[in-house]
Amino acid sequence: FRVEELSLRINAVLNRGKTLASNDKKIPFSNYELDLPNLLLDTGKQKLQLTLMEMNILELLANNRNTLLKREFILKSVWHDNSYFVSRSLDVFISKL
Repeated sequence: FRVEELSLRINAVLNRGKTLASNDKKIPFSNYELDLPNLLLDTGKQKLQLTLMEMNILELLANNRNTLLKREFILKSVWHDNSYFVSRSLDVFISKL
């Protein structure tokens, strides 16, 4: 491998976590509220702990309310990839949410 390629891959992995960490905010939608820094979904009755991927998906959906998002757009936005295996992962996360 080349050092330049290794450096680019490391930077890509590090940048994936920056989007959530830089958003020190809460996003209200419907009867819910996303607490981004703490990875919590507040339902009004309880606070549910989410994984980073779950939060990234919900944040994308909450920020694009009333908009039809194509599957490829979600895959590229959250995973930066739209391969078959990543696509199946999206199905699992959506089912869980």
